[in-house]
Amino acid sequence: MGGGGNGRRPLRGSSPASSTSTELAAANATAVPALRRSVSLDKLANEVSWFAWRQLKPCEDDDHPPLRFDFVVGLSCLLYLFPACAYFTHGWPMMGLFFCLVTCTSVMADALFPTSKRVNELDRAVGVWGFCTSPFRFVFGATAHIEHRVFTALLLGGCLCVLGWSRRSKHFHQFVFRHTLWHLASAAALLWVALFESAGVHHLPLSTTLGLPRIL
Repeated sequence: MGGGGNGRRPLRGSSPASSTSTELAAANATAVPALRRSVSLDKLANEVSWFAWRQLKPCEDDDHPPLRFDFVVGLSCLLYLFPACAYFTHGWPMMGLFFCLVTCTSVMADALFPTSKRVNELDRAVGVWGFCTSPFRFVFGATAHIEHRVFTALLLGGCLCVLGWSRRSKHFHQFVFRHTLWHLASAAALLWVALFESAGVHHLPLSTTLGLPRIL
């Protein structure tokens, strides 16, 4: 009989189909953990994006307590004048004027016109711009010392947590307390940055400027 074969049947272990199946199984075993890590990272990114969007989106009637004028909230808006004064004192008039604007929009949105959608959007836009031009620039800027960057980043994280807590208030009195706390926390973070940046000592170690032991 022609054909050039030796007449022997191939061994099962050396079957091409079996070898391919083994390779596919090994590839899947390697790919699954990587896929899980990728899904976890995507989920984390989505959660962070949702949280940021949730803080910036306009409030809706069905997920926010009815708003009205409150003296305590209105008074807490004036806390943003402290970073303005710090900038004015150290010769930064434009930043001082900007934080006067932040104070005005905060008073308008949280005290005088709390139900106005456009005023609230203006307050939100000015507030986000204030954080981007002050603390975020302080954290990611090239001139600030690493100790100042880390401490300011921690302050910002705490402020965002308080803001999210405030926006999840279930009734008006709860909103008054939480939003007043948000004004206090954010004004303190802004004042921290204003004092060190306007005084020109932000490039020095935090331990040097405060007389504390090194934190890093």
